[in-house]
This record gives sequence, C-alpha cells and structure tokens, in this order.
Amino acid sequence: MPKDKFKITMGSEFLSTYTFNTGQAKHTFCSVCGVQAFYYPRSNPDGVSVAPYCISSGTIKGVKTETFNGQDWEAEMERKKEVMEAMSKKAEAGATAESRSK
Repeated sequence: MPKDKFKITMGSEFLSTYTFNTGQAKHTFCSVCGVQAFYYPRSNPDGVSVAPYCISSGTIKGVKTETFNGQDWEAEMERKKEVMEAMSKKAEAGATAESRSK
C-alpha cells in the first residue's frame, strides 16, 4: 500500500527496525514477540507491505497473493513489475490499513 495511506495506531514504542544487504528494505518487528509487522520493500520504496495478521479487521476487503522466485530476485522483479505497480494503484484508489503491534 502507499506510504501515505499507512498509519500506526498503537504500539509504536514496541517496534524495532532491521535492514540487511542493500539497506533499502526496512523490516519492522515487534520487540516483544518478534513478529514482522510490516516493512518498506526494496521492490516498492513508496509503499508499505503489512502482514495480514497486523491489520485491524474491517480495514481491507481482501488479500491477493502472488508467487515470487526469491532466488532470482532481480529477474523476478522485472517480470512482476506491472503486477506490483497495479497493486499499488489499487491501494491508492482508497484502501487503507491500520497496523497494530503487540
């Protein structure tokens, strides 16, 4: 979803961020239970990927999943570019999610 549609409503004091490799993706975890609540993906730097179990009920209509070949990340991103852009545009059309930590 677009960053400007993302809002943390509670538990921000329990969040920790981790980066690795290129440092572009920012993975955010609950420092109490260890679950990854959301992250700012390298593949979509203007978006946020929120774990479904961290979304308040009633804030989304559905979840769509796509298979992804992570072993060949760069090539797979090229193949999935249009899919990723379409998902962000659908989110921009009005979907919002509230993330809860803990």
